[in-house]
Amino acid sequence: MIFDSIVSLLKSRISGSREKNIVKAVSSGVIARIISILTQFISTKILIDYLGGKEGFGIFTTILTILSWIQLTNFGFGLGLQNTLIVAVAKKDILLQKRLIRTTQVALSVICFLCFIIWTVGYLNKFPNWVIFFNASHSIYAKYVNASVYVTGLVALVTVWTSYISPFYSANQSLHKLGYWTIAGQIGAFSGLIIATQLKLSLPYILLFYTGITSFVGIVNAVWLMIKIPKFHFPNIKDFSFFQLKEILGVGSAFFLIQITALLQYNLDNFIISGTLGPAEVTPYSLVQRLFMVFTNISALVFVPLWSAFGNAIACNDWDWVKRRYQQMRIMMLGSFVLFWIFLLVFGQTILRFWVGPNIIVPYSLFIMVGVMMFCRVWLDVHSLMCNALNVVRINAILGIPVGLIQVGIMYIGIQKWGLNGMILGVAFSLLITGGWILPLLAHNNIRKRHAGFINSNNNLQQS
Repeated sequence: MIFDSIVSLLKSRISGSREKNIVKAVSSGVIARIISILTQFISTKILIDYLGGKEGFGIFTTILTILSWIQLTNFGFGLGLQNTLIVAVAKKDILLQKRLIRTTQVALSVICFLCFIIWTVGYLNKFPNWVIFFNASHSIYAKYVNASVYVTGLVALVTVWTSYISPFYSANQSLHKLGYWTIAGQIGAFSGLIIATQLKLSLPYILLFYTGITSFVGIVNAVWLMIKIPKFHFPNIKDFSFFQLKEILGVGSAFFLIQITALLQYNLDNFIISGTLGPAEVTPYSLVQRLFMVFTNISALVFVPLWSAFGNAIACNDWDWVKRRYQQMRIMMLGSFVLFWIFLLVFGQTILRFWVGPNIIVPYSLFIMVGVMMFCRVWLDVHSLMCNALNVVRINAILGIPVGLIQVGIMYIGIQKWGLNGMILGVAFSLLITGGWILPLLAHNNIRKRHAGFINSNNNLQQS
């Protein structure tokens, strides 16, 4: 059943243009994901050895969490632009596409510049003092924490400014082209890490070389698009439109709140572990999570182009296609994850010993607990993708932040009472009792209602 769905969804026997674009994006993204997995695999070993073991690597990993915070939210512009641009491309409205892209460019430029000033003033006045948050006991690490966080924040702001690029590729169903730039960024980041460690640089420079080169590749991509397709990408204040800005933020604000929720749900775990148990305990948790992230990296090959394809199909009222592919996506993703989980339960500890050596002990229970948590996340991701493509995000956004705060509370209580395993199970439990049932219900009801409405509209037109 699982393999039939995979074949049906991805193989080139499918004749529609959407399916061909999905296959093309998946095929081109395979190389990027393989390179990503290999470079992360090698980089982790290099960093653990270079940073002196569990505490140094734990601090490095937690600092990278801040980068993911800012990149994840991108102030709602990325996903807000994506959904509005998908509709504009489907309708072949060139003028609207220009206004949407250039409005986003201008708005992000202003926001990122203001954030740069605030971020710099805060760093110069040592506010906040990140050493306290990281619970860094070693004086070597404590000395560089604030500078490391500042550098990482600057890199994140550059990445946020270029966040309009991915929606452009997605809306035009040409994510395979974005994959080439992703490969360049990954190779650049790995090369930067090698250079920084060979030069014996300190933690802030390690982070700058490791993350900054990827952001630089994003800037090169932006410049290349300005030269290649100036009618869309060359900044022009004349095409800035407050009406389009309102439209983007109308969609993006809901996504922004959902992204804040995702931050609360998925990106505070390292901080809670570091602040409660110490940064050294982040390392075994992070290593197991990185093994499971191999699956999520691979699944993104399908998720990202599917969002664009679903959005295009919905704009064209192709509801039979939507329902069929939605069912196949659920079977494929959940079934594939279970198989991957079983593989890690059998071979996970062997892989870790080969990967980072025998000095870092990872208990077997972590593979069970993290697997439960990741299964719940995959379940949410599948239904969240469908809700995002349907533009059904407002109720999610309204409920998201209070639900996220509840989940943080459950995580904190869990780690205080039962340690690391308690926090992980707390995450899984909170995901199931919140979005675990809301998202499937929203997706199913919306597809059914909109499909029925389209049929009734067609019948009325035929009768008239």
